[in-house]
Amino acid sequence: MGHSMKKQTTRSPRIHSTKKLLLGSSLCVVTIVIVLGALQLTGTTHLFGEKHFTAGEEQKADSDAAAKKQLIEESQKDGSNTPPSDYTPPSDPSNIKLSATESGGTVTVTSQLYHYSDGTCSLTLTNGSRTASRTADVIYQPEFSTCAGFSVPTSTLGSGSWNVRLTVTSGSISKSQNTTVDVP
Repeated sequence: MGHSMKKQTTRSPRIHSTKKLLLGSSLCVVTIVIVLGALQLTGTTHLFGEKHFTAGEEQKADSDAAAKKQLIEESQKDGSNTPPSDYTPPSDPSNIKLSATESGGTVTVTSQLYHYSDGTCSLTLTNGSRTASRTADVIYQPEFSTCAGFSVPTSTLGSGSWNVRLTVTSGSISKSQNTTVDVP
């Protein structure tokens, strides 16, 4: 009787459970990477460096600044808003009045620059380890000058207490002023 015996292969329960554990761990890692990537792309998290303005946010802020500058330049056409020819930039930072408010998902930073007729405004915003910066021209007005304007979406740095630093450079003199704004 030729009874043939087939060799039966059985898997060790230990090898089977190790493969399941490895597969489950791999799926968890892939899922976490996908979720973090999606959060980074939507601007919800800022794991990979500084958050930059999106094209739409950048364009709106630039458009707001350009509109403000155009309005002021139109009021200067009659010659009453031209800076004095003997201008010397102030050396006292108290000549810079700074305020920041949050409303409707936007932080608006306004300035009153006393005794400035020209220059550049550099804005630096920080919230924890996240930082954003913007620049604008000084717009001359007889009573006080102002920065061309800063409107920053709250999604840029998220909620928390934002530190706002404005540095005004005119000629070779740079002076700064700071404030904070709470973003819910």
